This record gives sequence, structure tokens and C-alpha cells, in this order.
Amino acid sequence: MKREKSKYSDPLYWVGILKLFRKSKDSQKSAKFEVQHSLFRILMEVLSKEMIRQWVLPTLTFSTHGRPSAVEPVELVEVILYKLKSGCQWRLLPVKQFFTGAPLTWQGVYARFNAWRKDGSWQGVWLRLLRENGAHLDCSSVQLDGSHTLAKNGGAA
Repeated sequence: MKREKSKYSDPLYWVGILKLFRKSKDSQKSAKFEVQHSLFRILMEVLSKEMIRQWVLPTLTFSTHGRPSAVEPVELVEVILYKLKSGCQWRLLPVKQFFTGAPLTWQGVYARFNAWRKDGSWQGVWLRLLRENGAHLDCSSVQLDGSHTLAKNGGAA
């Protein structure tokens, strides 16, 4: 059986990539940042922007007074979901990777997350998702606490 060649094994593919990075220093940094930024967003995407708009944003509370937010709410939720998925420290959030306009600092992201936590918005998101999609869940093998699972002789049940 003959194995198909990957595009990565084709030398012409790498010549094209090298041409991308042989530009001036500024455009090289910009191109490198764009490649890293695209890969980063693809790898760390938890929910698509459309899913966030449809399922998450309607339940979150937003202030009606004061200065309007400079960041997109979808991007803010993406950063919070990234933090929850990766487990990184708040101070180490890569905020520049997520915001298209002027980025929030990690303190701004944390403040918004904490406000939503305190007012019950995240619980509201959870309850709404369960209410609207609960019929699709298979709860026949749910275990809430692993300490009640019997494991005999080295782990085989």
C-alpha cells in the first residue's frame, strides 16, 4: 500500500513559507505574529464566536451606565474560557492574542469574570445550556464522586 505524501513533505511548500519570512524585519515580525496568532486561536478555541453569541452572551449581565466597553464581549468570553481551559495564572493571560482592538489587562478580564461570578451569570449560562440541551445528555453512566467507585487489586473494576 503506497503512502500519500503530506503537503509538509513537499519542498515547494517550505519554499513558500521561507519566502514569507524573507521580507523586511517589520513585515517579518508581523507575518510571524500573524502565523502564531492564527495557530494559537485555532488550538485554544473552546467555543466558536457564533456559539458564544448564541449560548453565552444572552445570559451574561452588562452594565448600562458608564463608559461603553472598548472590547468585544465575545473576545472577553474567549479569554475567560481560555483561562479556564488552560489553567494558567491570571497574570499570565495572553490578552494581546485575543483582542483585536485595544486589549484589556489581565486585571480587567479578572474583574469582569469576578463580577459575573458574583452576580450568578455563569450559573445562569450553565442552567440555560442544561435546560435547552438537557435532552441530548446521556446520564446513564454519570459518577459525581470517584471515591465511591470500587477499584479492586490495582484499579481493575
